[in-house]
Amino acid sequence: MARKSQTVKLAMPKIAHRRTTWAQRTGHNTKSASLLFRAHNDAPQFIEDADGHRSRVWQAHELQSYAKNDIVTAVRFQRAVEREDLLEHIPPSAVKWAVTKGWLFESTTTKGVFWVTRKAAAELDLPRTHQGRKIQFLDRGL
Repeated sequence: MARKSQTVKLAMPKIAHRRTTWAQRTGHNTKSASLLFRAHNDAPQFIEDADGHRSRVWQAHELQSYAKNDIVTAVRFQRAVEREDLLEHIPPSAVKWAVTKGWLFESTTTKGVFWVTRKAAAELDLPRTHQGRKIQFLDRGL
């Protein structure tokens, strides 16, 4: 008896339909990637007042994004800092947090001036001297 020849199909599966998009494969559509993209491409905006103080315009998603290093850069080499100078580097919530931690003390005589305490110098590893001069931090008791 004659055998019927069976045709074998050697077709490759359509891989293109199974692949994910390039953004999904590389992770460009994740939340962390969008934050990095926004941080890199959106330059911060500043407002300058009549006295020459630059205050950063903080976006809603940036109000809780600060660390100790940001506070250190805001108060480094300072004995007293004005609120406007702090707001150039850190959001208002970070200023409140630093006051709560005891790192900053709001002056009772001058409105809007914060003294850097010895506790801040100890916990944040602030430099004790600047250009050969010793920085006298406010002693509120550790």
